[in-house]
Amino acid sequence: MSNDVLKDPSWIGHIATPTGLRETTGLQSHDAGVGRWLISIFQGMTVTDSVNNKSMASFFKRPPAEQIYMSGEDEPAEFLNRLRASKQGRQGADLPPEQSARLIRDAMPLVYFKRAVGVRFDDSGVTVKATNASQIIDSNDNAIANVNHSYLTLTYTVNFLAWDLESLSRLQTAFSTHLLHGKQHHFDVNTMLLGEQIPLSGTIMFPSAISFDDSSITQHEGRILCASCEVEVIGEVLEAVQVTEQKAQWAFVPPNREK
Repeated sequence: MSNDVLKDPSWIGHIATPTGLRETTGLQSHDAGVGRWLISIFQGMTVTDSVNNKSMASFFKRPPAEQIYMSGEDEPAEFLNRLRASKQGRQGADLPPEQSARLIRDAMPLVYFKRAVGVRFDDSGVTVKATNASQIIDSNDNAIANVNHSYLTLTYTVNFLAWDLESLSRLQTAFSTHLLHGKQHHFDVNTMLLGEQIPLSGTIMFPSAISFDDSSITQHEGRILCASCEVEVIGEVLEAVQVTEQKAQWAFVPPNREK
């Protein structure tokens, strides 16, 4: 023990007292993370035989907002009806059937995804819940909350739609080869928690085990090919417990030694 401690055997710290106010993160941030992950899969992709693959050449040139969509519709037909209505609304008037069909034809190929309503707490052993694992610190370096970390398993359905089989297969192979050989099966997003911007993480589970189901449909525009697959994501969920921090002083009291 140093002589300084013996001269002044006390120290100053902080005590964090819960105020009773709590806030948890939602799941919308993970939706955005999955969307960005899907966008990253098709970034930098091209097709050199643009004569025989005009649709895919057009797809790769589009902005991400016209490649990847998120929608709450369970069925591809419902999604296309909503997309058609949205595009007609932008035109400012109801369009004749031929022009309405053209809007959907020009939007193909495309990808849309949705999250299942049901979630479950992760029991895969990959993650470990942690209580008071971190703190939220304000601009004055004072703790304003203790943060508990938990993890949920989310299920997303990703749908690939195209007019022709070659375009659909190109979407599938671009997606699959990224999963099999790519390294980005993780995403980080930001969310708000007790007024502070907080990072959240998500991980795509078992990427090499993903398979496709035939979800093709028939619409006014004709036969639309659709391949669907499920993607499981383990997403981080945070609970912030607001605290007030007060300074406290502790002192070292040596044991009473009787002679």
